Amino acid sequence: GYTAMAELYMTDCCDEEQAEQLCEANLQSAMSLDSDNGDTLQCLANLRILRDRDEEAGKLLDKVMTHIFRESGNPYNTDFCKQTARLLMELSRFADSAKVLEVVVAHMEENVEAWYLLAYAHYS
Repeated sequence: GYTAMAELYMTDCCDEEQAEQLCEANLQSAMSLDSDNGDTLQCLANLRILRDRDEEAGKLLDKVMTHIFRESGNPYNTDFCKQTARLLMELSRFADSAKVLEVVVAHMEENVEAWYLLAYAHYS
């Protein structure tokens, strides 16, 4: 729904007139329906990073990590976790990124990309 539309305005339609405002409006609509939705929080954090609003992005990613760790028995999909880890790395939160990636490799040891990102997080 709204989050998917916001992602389109951040990627494929980013050159459209008022793309940023439409992205923000879609995310606000999504937040009004469910302010605790992990996908929406992650997308909003991504937008905040793109706009150099890192402090706000960090707070949103804290909420996203709460979702990931709360669901450790049945974690979010690996792509969601890896994207969260990448966003945390953009904020130089490498220790938090490593914690998220450890959830991924604990459930999917064969995920090469997760191991790569985890090594990078520890290296940085």
